[in-house]
Amino acid sequence: MNPRTSAGRLAVCGLLVAGLAPLSSIGSAAATSAPTSSVVGSARTATDPAGTTYTYRGTYTLDLVHELHNDWGAPDYEERAESATLTGTIPSIKMDQQEAFTDLSPTANAVQLGSVSAITKVSINSGHQVQTCKGATGTVSGMPMLRYDPATLTNLFTPFTLLSGPTKCTYTDGAAPTDGQFDFGPLTAELRASGDLLDRVGAPKITLNFDKNVGTTPLKDEALCPGYIPGGQTKSCSYGFSGVLTLELVAKNEPKQPKPPKSPSGTTLTPGAKQVRTGVLCKKKCTVTINLFPFKGGPKIKAPRVVRPKPGRTVTVKIAIPANKRALLKKAGGVTVKLTYQVAGKKHTEVRKARL
Repeated sequence: MNPRTSAGRLAVCGLLVAGLAPLSSIGSAAATSAPTSSVVGSARTATDPAGTTYTYRGTYTLDLVHELHNDWGAPDYEERAESATLTGTIPSIKMDQQEAFTDLSPTANAVQLGSVSAITKVSINSGHQVQTCKGATGTVSGMPMLRYDPATLTNLFTPFTLLSGPTKCTYTDGAAPTDGQFDFGPLTAELRASGDLLDRVGAPKITLNFDKNVGTTPLKDEALCPGYIPGGQTKSCSYGFSGVLTLELVAKNEPKQPKPPKSPSGTTLTPGAKQVRTGVLCKKKCTVTINLFPFKGGPKIKAPRVVRPKPGRTVTVKIAIPANKRALLKKAGGVTVKLTYQVAGKKHTEVRKARL
């Protein structure tokens, strides 16, 4: 059976299948634009701690268009023109400071069909029969999908999985009307900002554009275009969409800061102000700088002592007081011990006192 005869039989039956792209093609259909910048930080988030993330709520709209012309030798042909509008929501999107998105609640994502128009004309049997199929209703299914591709440093968006709808077909030769159907499968697009997205990370509102088009030259991936027939029968085919995803900030999530280790409070000054003893405990890897001062304040008694105790173990640090400084501590009535902890790049200070 040659392709022309096969297509004619489909037309007579009124079955208009648009060639659903398999779900496995989502990744291959993704845009292959140059990777976006991976520079960390922006003017807006300069004051936010490293590791801060931002939760957004997303809403989107898109316009879908499909056009096809198959030539089976004059006067036989197939022409299709379909269009649709869709809207959808992605309730919870996490954005990090490198502009990478994570879909936090994919099962809550939703898409709705706004409007649809489908018209197909098929001429067969040397033009003796022309089939015209029209549809203005449909259903859209499958949850919108949002993911980050670390290989290309891009955020990829699949706004729907399947768009389908019924058509009613009539014939010029008086044949009884039949039912037809159109189906459109998923395409995946790259989300793009009008400028550098890094400048918008953490902004109250972000607008992102997306579009994806496949088909015959000058487009690519012609096999993903519904109705495409290889071997030169398809003269033109284009399928795609364009839309806007709007993000509204819901929450800013700063990372939990490590709790400062609780060191033993016991600090003693031996008789004669000869030695200071103080306990140090780090729950995580840390560096502790110890400075000594007179009890009521004043100049440092000696150069700082730096210790790096093993995490989870209390270490008693003994610091000898220089002979020429002991009288100062005796007069002050004791010593002030200032401990500065550095944990994971963060610093905090603890002050202890001991009397003679």
